[in-house]
Amino acid sequence: MNASLVAHPEREELLLFGGEYFNGQRTFVYNDLYVYNIKKNCWTKVSIPNAPAPRCAHQAVVVPSAGGQMWIFGGEFASPNGEIFYHYKDLWVLHLSTRTWEEVSDFVYHNDLHIFDMDTFSWTRVTSIGSAPTPRSGCAILPTPDSTGLIVYGGYTKQRVKKDVEKGVVHVDMFLLNPEGKEGKWRWSRLSPVGSAPSPRSGFTMVPGPSGRMFLFGGVRDEEEEESLEGEFFNDLFAYDVAKNRWILPRLRGHDTGDGHRWKQQEKASIELKGGATGGQSQESEIAATESHVDDVKEVEMDDGTVFTVRQSIGGQQTRTSSTTKELDGEKQVEEEKVRAESWPCARMNVMLAVRHGVMFLYGGAYEIGDRQVTLADMYALDLHKLDAWHTLLEPDPKESQWLEEESSESEEGESEEECQGAAGGQKEKNEEADEDDDEDEEDDDEKEDDDH
Repeated sequence: MNASLVAHPEREELLLFGGEYFNGQRTFVYNDLYVYNIKKNCWTKVSIPNAPAPRCAHQAVVVPSAGGQMWIFGGEFASPNGEIFYHYKDLWVLHLSTRTWEEVSDFVYHNDLHIFDMDTFSWTRVTSIGSAPTPRSGCAILPTPDSTGLIVYGGYTKQRVKKDVEKGVVHVDMFLLNPEGKEGKWRWSRLSPVGSAPSPRSGFTMVPGPSGRMFLFGGVRDEEEEESLEGEFFNDLFAYDVAKNRWILPRLRGHDTGDGHRWKQQEKASIELKGGATGGQSQESEIAATESHVDDVKEVEMDDGTVFTVRQSIGGQQTRTSSTTKELDGEKQVEEEKVRAESWPCARMNVMLAVRHGVMFLYGGAYEIGDRQVTLADMYALDLHKLDAWHTLLEPDPKESQWLEEESSESEEGESEEECQGAAGGQKEKNEEADEDDDEDEEDDDEKEDDDH
């Protein structure tokens, strides 16, 4: 009882969602969806992932928009023993054409800060002055090397650009929170780091490391259109030097030479001219040698004495290509790209990072291929003192990243016919049994007539 029952806007079907049942002792609340076929007089249970929580006494309405939609608002829930009871105020839409649930929420972002006292097990809201970060989600919050303050970097928010259109905003600002004078007073300051900062992204992970540096890995940049969302994933590594207020692109000095299969990502190569046969390094080259964003830099000398520096870019970032007297041999580019792809974890977002004894451990994460999300369970280690190479601890296993596609509408219709039972199912069997009995009676009558003759 107290379920919702509405008519499909286009098909000869009724849609029943939720409801409750009381057996005299316990109450059961449901979030099942059933479809009643009017022509076939049968019920079919339809399982759709990410459905609203179990509820009853909610409101439902259907509209023909976008191939048909069923909207659900509110409702109430009671636990079987009746000890838990509450009301919903959420709004959901079931897209009938694609059979997908979507929650429509009014998002609220916050920028308040609280301190937890581990001695008294109590929370205290921080009263601060200065330029605080704007409300956001997904930002990095790390302690300063002296453990007296906090660094806040990046984040993500959504803004409503039209009545029914939202657009994501990626933040790239950085803030410092330090104690101010008396105990319990804090001040926010906005930082403007120099150096090579990460490109705008969300879903990155940042951890404190040795030598007063913080390390950032990966992330994703979404390209949003009205009808599509494309993500560019990264596997680049950045370091932020707190004392110098500077972003650095670490250069790894070697490559992981361990055996085993590595997932290869499409990468790009950039070529920079160093000079003639005896040309020295420029100032830019010297800086790049210590704070380069590439994991490998190799020099290639041509027959005419021209020397090239070949650099591998990271995570699909755009790279600069200077004019050269001759192009690098194609096979050499392929070889360099292969070495680069086999040495680093593949591009991903939401990785898990931890640092112990100066070694940064990277585990898992995810990336997307079209509508498919691949969840990873591989593991790597990087010595942040040596910055020599990524070492593979657990190989990526494609079998652990299975993606279950939704069944096609044709197969669902076929299964629906097999599952159709209830109002018409039992009657159909009875009719078939009655027909068999009639046939047997006719055969008996024919035999009797033959005996009479």
